[in-house]
Amino acid sequence: MRIRWYLLIFSLSVISFGLQANVLPVVLEQKVHDDYQAFLDGRDPLEINDYSGFKARRSTVEIVLLQQAFALGGMPVELDFFYGPAAERMRRMVMRQDFAMLANTVWLTAVEADKEAFWISDAFIRRGEFEAGLYTVSTRTDLLSDDYQLNISELSAVSSSQWLSDWQTLTELPLTNLVDETQWRTMVEMVGRNRVDFLLAPFQVTDDLSFKSSKYRFYPIPKVKVGLSGSRHFVLSKNYENSEALYKALNRGIAILRQKGTIERALRESGFLNAKVIDWRKIN
Repeated sequence: MRIRWYLLIFSLSVISFGLQANVLPVVLEQKVHDDYQAFLDGRDPLEINDYSGFKARRSTVEIVLLQQAFALGGMPVELDFFYGPAAERMRRMVMRQDFAMLANTVWLTAVEADKEAFWISDAFIRRGEFEAGLYTVSTRTDLLSDDYQLNISELSAVSSSQWLSDWQTLTELPLTNLVDETQWRTMVEMVGRNRVDFLLAPFQVTDDLSFKSSKYRFYPIPKVKVGLSGSRHFVLSKNYENSEALYKALNRGIAILRQKGTIERALRESGFLNAKVIDWRKIN
């Protein structure tokens, strides 16, 4: 494994040597950018091989692998970050010529109708790889008890209709109520104040699978999970200069990372593919 990583570093160095990095203006949420910087902790993203640690999660690791893919594809990049408030707004920002791409992957269903505006990369997260927990606030001891027997028709949830795969998954469940809210912070408050029972979130890398957001700590309802249909992809604006060449370089890099097993390993080490919930019951 160590030898393979040295070969990867060597490949990145050889590919990048003598090539000037393309400065790409990319769009993401500010919280994701803050977590990404905390995850980097001053490291060069091209030299990262261990994808676990503080603030490791799908969204932060994706940005690291994005840069590694471009380098392996022969077009190293330097990312220039711009913030967007919500998924739909960020997608529209990238349609404009002054932004190159989204820094994170999106569901194919969110962009496949916009193929005239976007280059859509090969699948970064393949169909069937994305699972989520039903996360509730720590004070809901009734739902978090090991003895709790899930009856989904008795529960309510909050999500965003802009998160197409999450929303479709939840609408197919017989919930008592599903609230449409665009802001993550508001979703957290709604569950934290017991206005709804749960929200969907990827399983975390913490020992107890929990995460903290705002002043609340969240845990997954034990022994159950949902599978989100669809695949996730990077998208580049066709209006951006040299975008087709960037798109082809990105796909070359994704193919190399896939062949080396780096993508799957990174998703596993970051907790996205979580071994602790392999045996949990999928309710959809």
